[in-house]
Amino acid sequence: MELSNPFCHTMAILLAVLLVAAAATTEADGALCDKSDKAALLAVKSALGNPPALSVWNSSTPCCSWDGVSCDAITGRVTELTVFALNISAPVPAAIANLTKLQILNLAYNQLYGPFPSFLGPRALPDLTFLRLDGNRLSGAIPPTATVFNLLLEGNLLTGTLPSTFGAAAFGEVGVAGNQLSCC
Repeated sequence: MELSNPFCHTMAILLAVLLVAAAATTEADGALCDKSDKAALLAVKSALGNPPALSVWNSSTPCCSWDGVSCDAITGRVTELTVFALNISAPVPAAIANLTKLQILNLAYNQLYGPFPSFLGPRALPDLTFLRLDGNRLSGAIPPTATVFNLLLEGNLLTGTLPSTFGAAAFGEVGVAGNQLSCC
């Protein structure tokens, strides 16, 4: 086959484009994984007691292919973490604060306990827009830093007044029913 033929030339270019697209898809499917985010996720798993449901979270597989983890296809940074309804009894892992590009965090319907973590806010996680911690056993007050766009905290043991910072925050959805909270 001679490449001077316009059809062959077009086919060669098309083949090259398909190969590049296939390589990019492979990376988006999990091959690309930020090393610091992977270390943070492994620390989260350890802090949660290494639950069997997270057994595929290990150092030999790319973190962007793990169940409950989504990443930016270009940077490999973790953008979503979902550990939903695994009946895990532990505090909210502090290592989550190291996932600095996290946008969505869903730890609902476990048995997470302890105070509402102050690191779950815009200082440590500036891109966080969705925080779901409903159906756990978190206690104490909601810190004033918890001003993410969607905040779902129903069915915990939270007490005190809603932070005054909530008045200035632009929320999409807030759920705080099933706690012992008062307004202002």
